[in-house]
Amino acid sequence: MTCLLDTGSSDLWIPSKLCKACKHIEHRFNANKSSTFLPALHMTPEGYAPRAMQISYGSGTILGYEAQDTVTFAGRTIHNQSFLIVEDELLPENREWDGICGFGWDTIAQMGRPLYSNLQRMGSKAMYTFVPEDSTSARLYVGPFPQHAVQPGTVVWTDAEKAFPEGKKTFWFITGGIAVHKKKPHSARFLVDTGTNQVLLAPRKLYTSIMQSVLPERLYDDLCYELEPVYCDCSILERSRDLPPLRIFISGRPFELPVREMFIPVHREYGQGTNCILAIQPNNINVGDTMPGQSRLPLPGGLGGILGGLERKWETVAYS
Repeated sequence: MTCLLDTGSSDLWIPSKLCKACKHIEHRFNANKSSTFLPALHMTPEGYAPRAMQISYGSGTILGYEAQDTVTFAGRTIHNQSFLIVEDELLPENREWDGICGFGWDTIAQMGRPLYSNLQRMGSKAMYTFVPEDSTSARLYVGPFPQHAVQPGTVVWTDAEKAFPEGKKTFWFITGGIAVHKKKPHSARFLVDTGTNQVLLAPRKLYTSIMQSVLPERLYDDLCYELEPVYCDCSILERSRDLPPLRIFISGRPFELPVREMFIPVHREYGQGTNCILAIQPNNINVGDTMPGQSRLPLPGGLGGILGGLERKWETVAYS
């Protein structure tokens, strides 16, 4: 199975051979061929029955049944790992993955123990490190931090924070900052999420000023249109080469993201050729809203933005 590694959720799910909506997916799980497959049962008025479950994401919804089986992952064998075997879905058909492997905390897991918790029970270090390999992919290391994969003296660590002071850890919240031209960054609280292809879902109140700093007005007027998201002619990749980078501050250290590398080429909806979308959009989740798929968990006040995809191009990112 090829799974999207998602720090914004905590559950593992894979498509079933019985999923009619999953026919476009190459790899599907045949539970009948597994001698260790165990469905999760619960009592109903008609007797014991498989436990059905629905999970919603920003990109769609899945429906399936909770189960357990032996999972081989990063060279480790985990027995009785809980997961969802999906029998119906409403997700993008052109995706490049079969299922989702959640790396969030156990407090937002909707079934059983997440992978990291079972790794800890086995005596393994529950650290996931993503190391960029090219402009679109990263290699995953599980266990001790891979010092060989980073430049000496460049690693900084920051605390994974609780959503609320009186609560427990849920998503990967950190405190940092954003800047383009100014030396002193604007303080912001981030949710770090590998499951989004956006570099930054910017705070709504800062979005316009960030966009004006990232893309000068003359360049925007010449090559771009719309604002949410920003579409541009792909000649902007060359013309934005000398623009100052977006700087994300973590533990006081700036990580520079070149503007020209934050564009995603897409096919034009009408006509031939491609446009380029800037991977910065406004964060439309307001204080008091809930995260997709987590209706019981309100977002904390002061959430600045959502960081995503840093590990696919620029930085090694580790979650411990």
